[in-house]
Amino acid sequence: RERADVEHRLICKDGREIPVEIGLKPMTIAGKPHVLAAVVDISTRKRAEEAERENRETEQRFRLLVDGTKDYGIFMLDLRGNVVSWNAGAERIKGYVADEIIGRNFSCFYPPEDVASSKPEKELAVAKAHGRFEDEAVRIRKDGSRFVASVIITALRDQDGNLQGYSKVTRDIGERKEAESALRRSEARKTAILGSSLDA
Repeated sequence: RERADVEHRLICKDGREIPVEIGLKPMTIAGKPHVLAAVVDISTRKRAEEAERENRETEQRFRLLVDGTKDYGIFMLDLRGNVVSWNAGAERIKGYVADEIIGRNFSCFYPPEDVASSKPEKELAVAKAHGRFEDEAVRIRKDGSRFVASVIITALRDQDGNLQGYSKVTRDIGERKEAESALRRSEARKTAILGSSLDA
């Protein structure tokens, strides 16, 4: 063969074991065959490969977690507020499948009056300035129906602090709001009955 490269592990003088790449090249010197061996420490490359593999596995586990979450709509927005990812919870809550919504601006989830007052843009501005925006407000489903949502928008920045986009978590809290309202009505009736009894 013209050249052979193999990976191996060597023991250093101090007892450390390191990964190396050994390049073997046949050559002739003074009419006699020899083999030139080049040994390169590839520890740094191996650490980088391992870190990349762990990052891929972490991303995969996170993706499984997000995609498997049904009670919360979890998705990402680019710098302009366009949807770039979509989970099963978002589909269940808002009614859009991924192919229908990815690439569209998230303002389509807001009532027309909120869009007219630039509420979506203002929320992104708050998240950009303070790192986070949180609210409970009315949102719109694909079929046009309205629901009360708990919304958290988080600014996503890289290691240098540069804004890369936003994450958005939405939960339909309509049932909770209805239960709270029913409880308040019940408490009001009890108070009224008690007041009437005392008067009597």
